[in-house]
Amino acid sequence: MKRKILSLISAVTMAFTLMPTVAVAEEETTTKETIKIMPIGDSITHGYQSSGGYRKYFCYWFGRDEEYNFDMVGPNSDYPETFEYHDETMTYDSDHCGYSGYAIQYMNGTETRQGILETLQDGNYLQTYDPDIIMLQIGTNDILSAYNEGITDRLENLINYISDNTRDETVIFVSTIPYIDAVKVYDWCWAYGDEKFSNTPEDFDKIINNYVDKYNKSIPVLVDKLQDEGKKVQFVDIYERIKKDKHFEDGVHPNEKGYTGIGILWASYIKYYFDIQNAIDKIDSTAECPYRVSDLVSLSNYVLGRKNHQITEENYSLYDVNEDGVLDSFDLTLLRQMFIEKNMKTEKVQSSNSTASTIHKAVNSATTEIDEDENKNTIEYNGKVISIT
Repeated sequence: MKRKILSLISAVTMAFTLMPTVAVAEEETTTKETIKIMPIGDSITHGYQSSGGYRKYFCYWFGRDEEYNFDMVGPNSDYPETFEYHDETMTYDSDHCGYSGYAIQYMNGTETRQGILETLQDGNYLQTYDPDIIMLQIGTNDILSAYNEGITDRLENLINYISDNTRDETVIFVSTIPYIDAVKVYDWCWAYGDEKFSNTPEDFDKIINNYVDKYNKSIPVLVDKLQDEGKKVQFVDIYERIKKDKHFEDGVHPNEKGYTGIGILWASYIKYYFDIQNAIDKIDSTAECPYRVSDLVSLSNYVLGRKNHQITEENYSLYDVNEDGVLDSFDLTLLRQMFIEKNMKTEKVQSSNSTASTIHKAVNSATTEIDEDENKNTIEYNGKVISIT
């Protein structure tokens, strides 16, 4: 990868929960490396009923301050590659790997669905386009076609294929799927048979969204598992972004406000991923503190009961910050505070007023709402206002 991304970033992010978001000080650079980004998914990635879908808004917001050079890659593209936004005609990079109607993998039981997995395999697209970042959102059509059993296993199989066929530095961002308004798309769900016809549309809607909730809650758990295996995977939650009463075009696909919100959210997750990486690079180069980022990660893994910590009998006392003979969350909190005090106030990094990380990982979905005025350079995340510039 043109820009090396630390494999420990997810653990660091968890350890940084409730600490100030890090913003990197402006520095003059002679060249900026290009990040290749591949959106992969179904009709929401393709942009059904809206040319460019969320991708055009992602391009606008991620490239707005020109901090990062990026190239959207994939076998498909849109025409035209322009859209009207804020009373201006904007141009965006329309390359992508989104396919309307596709499931995670080929399915032919209740109804036939082509698969993203086979599409990537047959087209050799990962090797051809060699992405640095994957934006993956898939699973809606599995649920519409009643392919709920084994859905998370299929997602894991797809992610493993992507991981095995990209460079070690490639990062896979995996997103939840939106709510499905089964009352509006009642006729689409004929594959459910008796489960559909023995219930009112309203009760059937609850059944469908129980499947959506179960799948969405399994995704961050899967991401944690894959991270423990050493894979470069990150969790993105867009479920709460699409509000039933104002962000749907037809009960499944977003309207323009919905696509706008998704695009801004993707931009904020990926931008802050790189921002935190840059901050960590600078912190690690500071020799003023006896603790390093790797120590924070090791203690976090130890407290969480993960196997990939680096704490031994010889260095146990180093992490016992409060010297009570036990390594627990109190030591993690003290180490985090010490880390902030001794590193975050250096000239290398500047602290912002924000108190939440945009790469938040949790099983329970956090309420996320974009300000209706996209001219404002903030989003509201977990009840906190976060700058996206």
